[in-house]
Amino acid sequence: MVVKFRWVWLIFVGMLIIGTGSILIADEDPIVVKMGNEVIRQSELKSLIDEVRAQDNETLNTVLERKQFLENIIDQRMMAAEARRLGLDQNPDVKLRIQHWVDIILAQAYYAQLKEGVVLSPDELKVYYDDHPKVFEEPEKIHVKHIIVGTREAATKAMADLDTGRPFEVVAQEVNMDASKGRGGDIGWYPRGRLVPEFETAAFALQKGEVSDIVQTRFGFHIIKLEDRRANQVKPFEDVQEAVRLQAIQEIVERQRRENLARIRKEREVQVFPEALP
Repeated sequence: MVVKFRWVWLIFVGMLIIGTGSILIADEDPIVVKMGNEVIRQSELKSLIDEVRAQDNETLNTVLERKQFLENIIDQRMMAAEARRLGLDQNPDVKLRIQHWVDIILAQAYYAQLKEGVVLSPDELKVYYDDHPKVFEEPEKIHVKHIIVGTREAATKAMADLDTGRPFEVVAQEVNMDASKGRGGDIGWYPRGRLVPEFETAAFALQKGEVSDIVQTRFGFHIIKLEDRRANQVKPFEDVQEAVRLQAIQEIVERQRRENLARIRKEREVQVFPEALP
């Protein structure tokens, strides 16, 4: 099995952080790999696997994938040990890159700590929701069906069939050249900006139950029927409470981060010399 590239940086990060967390009692935290005097315990491997899954929960779900992941950790550990034996860890460029990754990890840990410190009550969430109606607004949407054919002649014939009183859905089932054929031309609900311009302009101009003239797009020739319309509205608080919580916490943490950075930069007397940029 080919190792997925996105694992590599997480393995590298793991090499920096493994062993820094709390270690369980040995009997409760079995050894997965022993390499001389060095070991990788179950909890350490699980931490790395969780890191990868946080980025992509579709990976490392099989024993074979986790086994390959472990093999790559072992290989990188052995290569890192050999690099240290050769003194490569003292190379200025290597030391600079290691420090860069350490700084990234510490900055992420600092941000996570800020985030963990923000706890909002249901009342506070409701206040945030009421103060930010645009954030949780659902835009106007239309429910449309269409008849789509490849030529204007075929579209004209379909329109003539509709004029005789044949149901829109029946004609669509007979002539549509896309997947909506089996659904009587139903293509679902759409807000503005999701449909090709010619189709969207015609569809949003219709009244409920109304059928358009022939509309040409790059996909073919359409006859559009507006099934229903929903005006823009703010989603009910109960439906978006978790989204409100995440949005509010994100905003608070970002404000705290900026304020703290401004203070820290002042305390550390940070100076920037743009003329020295490479």
